[in-house]
Amino acid sequence: MTALLLGALAGLGLVALAAGLIPRRIPLHQALNAVTSVPATPLVPAEEGGWAARLGQPATGLLAGLGLPGRGLRRDLALLGRPPERQLAEQATAAVIGVLLFPALAGLLALGGLRLPWQLPAVAAVLLGAAGFVLPAVAARQEAAARRAAARHALAAFLDLVVLSIAAGAGVEAALTYAGATGGAGRSRRSGARWRRRGWPAARRGTPSPSSAVNSPWPS
Repeated sequence: MTALLLGALAGLGLVALAAGLIPRRIPLHQALNAVTSVPATPLVPAEEGGWAARLGQPATGLLAGLGLPGRGLRRDLALLGRPPERQLAEQATAAVIGVLLFPALAGLLALGGLRLPWQLPAVAAVLLGAAGFVLPAVAARQEAAARRAAARHALAAFLDLVVLSIAAGAGVEAALTYAGATGGAGRSRRSGARWRRRGWPAARRGTPSPSSAVNSPWPS
């Protein structure tokens, strides 16, 4: 069992080393696009990395050579404005911390006189290292999903305001302008109260407000 575990770890290390040393073949059209195309602007400004990104920076080349991050995670990172290199660096740092955490704890216990079988720290190091590598990617996916949900909610609120504005008699351009100025998802719930307090702008031109249009009986 011990020989199999050591052999598996050594094999994984050799595979990772070979993947880092052997350059990945890039199709000609991708190489030409990388030289001639203009870099895409992220959806939001890029975030600056912290100590975890700086600490794991040397491992980004090896992980990128393995094809990481995947296409789906790259889309999520583009939405978050987070460079893939920073994500890989943070994952590498979390993996190293996970690998060293339990052996360090076992060393402290050994200093106190409690010795654990070496198989337990070894297995725990592998499991915690894998968990540390995966968890930052899961967190990025969850954050991107939350932003997509917020964007959908804001878009739905915006479209509701546009429909109400047009129903109140405003033109398309005026409806879009007012809906954009009124606010998104966080402010859409307060839009009705604002209309009642301040009045619909078109009301000063003799046009009913959206609230009155909604509350008015349907014409027969």
